[in-house]
Amino acid sequence: MANSELWFLLIDVVKRSLNSLLSRTHDFVNEVASPLGKIGKAEVSDDVEHYDIQDMLVGEQMIPSEMPDGNLSLAAVVSIEQFSRMNGLTGRKMQKIFEALMPKPANNEARNLVEYCCFRFLSRDNSDIHPCLEDLGFQRLIFITMLAWEKPYRSEIDLSHKSLEETSLKTILVREEAFVRIAPAVSGLADQATVHNLYGALASDKGGISFSIWSSYIHALLK
Repeated sequence: MANSELWFLLIDVVKRSLNSLLSRTHDFVNEVASPLGKIGKAEVSDDVEHYDIQDMLVGEQMIPSEMPDGNLSLAAVVSIEQFSRMNGLTGRKMQKIFEALMPKPANNEARNLVEYCCFRFLSRDNSDIHPCLEDLGFQRLIFITMLAWEKPYRSEIDLSHKSLEETSLKTILVREEAFVRIAPAVSGLADQATVHNLYGALASDKGGISFSIWSSYIHALLK
């Protein structure tokens, strides 16, 4: 079976697993996703991935970049700060809550903090399809969160050349482990039973999922 056929088959499987579609309203999207900017329904276009990760950081960075095991990557900072604001807090306040709830040394791990901020927001929704999925900014944030999960710390190369800051979403791919961990947490986005197959269909032979493929998949899913 061709990858394109498998892709649409898996989309159909995900759709059939839902009991009903949520009535999504623009008011709700605007309320919970206001820090994201550029609110609107996702549309697949040629320049959909010409976007810098830095552009997603709305407002001041409140969480310290330094953690016991290294400096937070830009993707991690953006994910933590944006989901914290969507939870009604700052990144630093979310970090303090996380540190109080989690035992050591788990509360010093940046990947765990990324998960906590993301999953805390996503757990507030119990609909069949998350109402924010139609928002391109939210799609970018989830994509960046997968990048943050995969690479929560800056490498020495990042620190010396600022490679991540200078890289647009066009050049970055999400790998399987991060996709499998984050994508099923978003209501209606991926099914636990088929998420590995879904990744294979979306990644094809590219070695990962690009943002344009990611956005195209969501666009097809919501039709």
